[in-house]
Amino acid sequence: NIWRLFTTLLLMYVGVNVCYRIFDVAIASFQSKVMLDLTKRSFATLQVQSMHFFENAFTGSLITSAKRFGAAFEGMSDVFYFQFLKSAILFTVIFIVTLSEKPFLGLLLAIWLLVYGSVIFFGMRFQSPLFAKSAEVDSEIGAVLADSISNHMTVKSFGQEKNETTRFYDAAYRGYKARLRAWNISNIFFAGQGLLM
Repeated sequence: NIWRLFTTLLLMYVGVNVCYRIFDVAIASFQSKVMLDLTKRSFATLQVQSMHFFENAFTGSLITSAKRFGAAFEGMSDVFYFQFLKSAILFTVIFIVTLSEKPFLGLLLAIWLLVYGSVIFFGMRFQSPLFAKSAEVDSEIGAVLADSISNHMTVKSFGQEKNETTRFYDAAYRGYKARLRAWNISNIFFAGQGLLM
């Protein structure tokens, strides 16, 4: 009986690893294609904007926002693939083996998986706006910096260095607070997730 269980686990382990390799190839192709489409869409959206839009927007900030658009998808899909999907496959295999050998233990495992999955789902939903706010403030910092650099002659001519410094420091501090809050919440979430493991 122990050899049958060992053989079953070994075969499942090999099967899971084969699935991982197939997913690696598939996700690389899918992710690259979607990021290409998002980059094209960002460019197309910028192309149809009015002249007034570009008068009130800073080039560096627009470039950063357009690049972040594609990177946001990459970050989300990496989390989905490397954390959620691989964990789901592994837990499914463990659940099937446990349920077939010890049904009561399998039922307990199913309840635990439901709790664990809910914590991950709601944790990601709670974190998402925090990271969006952090990215928004980061763009604001870039805009203030670009404005100050591109208008340095005007700033110096009117003696506004102190005001520009205060404006930049305020934006940088808001960025610091937003980033720190997002990272702290993320660390608490990962600690809680680790406790459930």
